[in-house]
Amino acid sequence: CPSSPSPTETLPLPTEPAGWLVEADLPRITPGSGRWAATPPTTALTVFGTQCETVDLKDVPGASGSSQRTLVLADDPVAPQGFGVDQVVYTFPSRQTARDFYRDLNTSLSGCAERMSTATVAAGPKVSGDGAGAISYTGVSYEITQKTNATDSVPFRVAVLRVDTKVVYLVANPSADFDFATAQWRAVMARAGLRATQG
Repeated sequence: CPSSPSPTETLPLPTEPAGWLVEADLPRITPGSGRWAATPPTTALTVFGTQCETVDLKDVPGASGSSQRTLVLADDPVAPQGFGVDQVVYTFPSRQTARDFYRDLNTSLSGCAERMSTATVAAGPKVSGDGAGAISYTGVSYEITQKTNATDSVPFRVAVLRVDTKVVYLVANPSADFDFATAQWRAVMARAGLRATQG
C-alpha cells in the first residue's frame, strides 16, 4: 500500500441507457429526502425551454437526430410539484454544425434580456473536460427569470454543452426557495458532458 494515498478522479461507470444522465447523477436538494426518477429517452420531444432560445427546441434545423429524457424529484416534501431536469441531446452531421448550433444557442440565451423586457439573465457555472475515448466536452449555463406579470416570475436554470457532434441542452425549473446550489448544478453539467461521451 502507498504510504501517502490520494484520490484520483476517474470516469463514472457506463450506465444504460448509455449517454444519458441517470438518477444517481443528480443530488438531493433537501438532505436525507427525495429520490430521482427518470423517463426513458424518447424522440417525441416535449421540451419548451425558457422562451429565450429563439429556436423551436422540438425541431432544431440541421440536427440529424434528437432525444429527450426527463428526471423528476419525488418524495421531497418541500420540493415544488414537478421539480426536475429536462435533458435533450441533439446530434449533428458534423462537429462544425454542432459548434454552430452551440454558438447560436448560447448567443440567444446570453442576449435574451436585450430582446425581451420580461427576461433577466445571469451567467452560471461553466464546465470542460475529457471523457470516454478522450472526447472533450465544454459547457456554459445561465440563470434566467421570465416575468409573467407585474409581481410574478418564473426562474430557470439552463445549460448548453457541446460534445463532439452532439449538443446537450439541460433545463431545470427551480423556485425562489428550492433550487440546485451552484456547485450542484456545475456537477450535473459535468456529469452530463461525461455521460454524452459514453453514448
